[in-house]
Amino acid sequence: MAAAGSSTSREREERFKTPFTMGSLWRLASWGAASVLALAIAVAAGFSENGSQRLVLALSPNPPPERAYEASRAAEANAALLETVRLLAAERDRLAARMARLERHFDDLTSSIATASQPAVPTSPSAQGMRSGSEARPNRHKRRA
Repeated sequence: MAAAGSSTSREREERFKTPFTMGSLWRLASWGAASVLALAIAVAAGFSENGSQRLVLALSPNPPPERAYEASRAAEANAALLETVRLLAAERDRLAARMARLERHFDDLTSSIATASQPAVPTSPSAQGMRSGSEARPNRHKRRA
């Protein structure tokens, strides 16, 4: 541990052995002037009308009545938006149920049309043979005008 303490003291001694030049002085003076200027600007902003109002607002324990009024209006607007969202969700659910009923009705309608448009197929084998035989023979007798 003694070695660690001696190394830091050596670094400190070496740092102090470097000469303090005019460039170092100007650098230190410019940093000091910039910090003083920033502090002066902050104090001047605090003495302005808007700055003093901000300070009073920041340091007061209770919010001003204007802020409380704005907060109550925001709460009312949020409540109105929430009610609107609820109404829209209920309307969407109602329309979805209606669309489902219409789709079921449309499916029933199209399936009944499909079964009605199909020709009746005879079930006896002799009737099937007669039908296929009559369809296979073309009509050769044409009337001439």
